Amino acid sequence: MRTKTLLLSAVALAAGILSSQAQSNVYSANVVGYVSRTLYANTNDLTAPTFAFVANHLDTGNNVLSNLLQALPINSRVLKWNPGTATFNTYTRSALFGGWSPSGSVTQTLNLGEAALVKLNSGNTTGFTNTFVGEVFQSTEGSFTNVLLPGFTACSFPVPMSGVLVSNLLVGLNQALPATPSGSRLQKWNETTHAGYITFTRNLLPAGWSPSVPTVNPGEGFFIFNAGSTNRLWVINFTVQ
Repeated sequence: MRTKTLLLSAVALAAGILSSQAQSNVYSANVVGYVSRTLYANTNDLTAPTFAFVANHLDTGNNVLSNLLQALPINSRVLKWNPGTATFNTYTRSALFGGWSPSGSVTQTLNLGEAALVKLNSGNTTGFTNTFVGEVFQSTEGSFTNVLLPGFTACSFPVPMSGVLVSNLLVGLNQALPATPSGSRLQKWNETTHAGYITFTRNLLPAGWSPSVPTVNPGEGFFIFNAGSTNRLWVINFTVQ
């Protein structure tokens, strides 16, 4: 999977405020950037469909399909997991209904922390690169919490992190998914074979996961399976250094 990530404009504004008691400087750091996400050619949708599990890590202030994925080729599809029915809801890039069908699909979100499978139009031989642009969430705005329902939740990091999950992101997920009861896991779509998911099971060793500590690339979503019977809260804190 090929992705490109860039953070720009680390400090957007600095202003001094004078009061009758004291003088201090107030800084507002708005970090913006982009993530380019490769979507795969779908030459034979009937016998060998190809998917990408896509995440949006950057806040535009209006994180709906008609804003984030409006450039997709016509007849491409976005599949969002519905935990209530344990099935995917399908939204199709269309020439009608404001660009998406069924009617009303334009208001469907791909917010920070969410993820969806994306499949390009049948017969697509070239693939497509979608670029997400927006602001990076930082913990100066408060912690980010992803609610992990019993069963499957389609989710992602709210920030464009990559590599082995060894930071507080992994610590937070370990706390949200204790090793007991057994069976909790992270599942990534295999974007090499397109034949199923790669599974990482939450346990005590090694490093809390087997067969290895999972890695996640920028722009990539995944499933978390919560083997417990109650919601688990995955709390994430992040600050651009």
